[in-house]
Amino acid sequence: MDPVTHIASGILVGQAVRDRFPPGKWLIFFTALCAWIPDIDNFVTYFGPEAYMRYHRGLTHSILGGAVLAALLAAAFRPLSRAAPFLKVFALAFGCILMHDFLDLITTYGTQLLLPFSDARLGLPAVFIVDPVYTGVMLVAVVLGFVLKTRGRTVALVALGWLVLYPALSLGLREIVVAAQKERLTAEGLPQAVAHVTTDALSPIYWKVVVDDGSNYRVRAASLLDPHGGPDVAVGKKANRETLRRLGREVSILSTYEWFAEFPVVSVPSESAASMKTEKFRDSGGMVSRAEAGQNASGSGPDGFSQPRVLIFSDMRFVGVSPVLPESRRNPKQPMFAVRVELDASGRPEKVFFYRGGQAQGIAPAGRASRTKGP
Repeated sequence: MDPVTHIASGILVGQAVRDRFPPGKWLIFFTALCAWIPDIDNFVTYFGPEAYMRYHRGLTHSILGGAVLAALLAAAFRPLSRAAPFLKVFALAFGCILMHDFLDLITTYGTQLLLPFSDARLGLPAVFIVDPVYTGVMLVAVVLGFVLKTRGRTVALVALGWLVLYPALSLGLREIVVAAQKERLTAEGLPQAVAHVTTDALSPIYWKVVVDDGSNYRVRAASLLDPHGGPDVAVGKKANRETLRRLGREVSILSTYEWFAEFPVVSVPSESAASMKTEKFRDSGGMVSRAEAGQNASGSGPDGFSQPRVLIFSDMRFVGVSPVLPESRRNPKQPMFAVRVELDASGRPEKVFFYRGGQAQGIAPAGRASRTKGP
């Protein structure tokens, strides 16, 4: 979730427990800091896109890492809370950190809760990464908690219940769309296909459906008013994960991308590698319209393409379909996270470019990253 949501949740915890701790100005600040602190790992952004994918929502978001952070914070605030037992302050800090983990877990971006024992990215399709309704109720409760001092604790406790109730309600409403999508796949003659119903802006009203038909990932929009959804917005040929891992032995970001991507797709630009320019990436995007699906899927090269010189990998998870999103976020040809690989004659990666929000970053074959505007 976004920082505002995390900090608001921490303030609510402080308001809910303030009568359990010695009076002082440190408590609210402490709980807000603890509720935000796992996101301190955002500094890895400065070490390049691979570090961001691998380490954000990593060790500081794990249960074990959270316990270490809680102990450090409890020790650091010891001078401000001498009247409170260390274990009590530690429990408060750890509770706020676990609440942060919960708020991240209910999104679909994945949180590595089990590090260092497992790097599995866990997530639930309950709440979109930014939810104005979810966060707005929390912010109103924060203000009321300061204004209604005598009833502030009650307001905070009710708001903390909202933190759990809202995602639970969202998951329940999601089942309406899940059932409708199963009916639709049967009617379309695709009973073996799997419909992954995941969040989009203003879930649980709007939902994104990613259909795995065996060869492709198909993205369509659905809502509570139209749970069967409309036509496919985009179709992407499923990427061969083994190809990504093989290429990743030479450029590690590709194996990291294979681990990071939930619905990876691959495309081959119609232009030759020699004539391709960075700007043209936005015109291919790793995905095609439904009418274009399969046109480039013939041949015997990697991923079914005939002697490809350029491969573009992207993740259907980042295709927006909600009508409340700006048009740029709903353009399937402009994926949020994507990797472009230019291959030499032997099929080895010659140039690699990582795209995030339309900006390109070149990755050297040895794994050294360098900023560039394009190939």
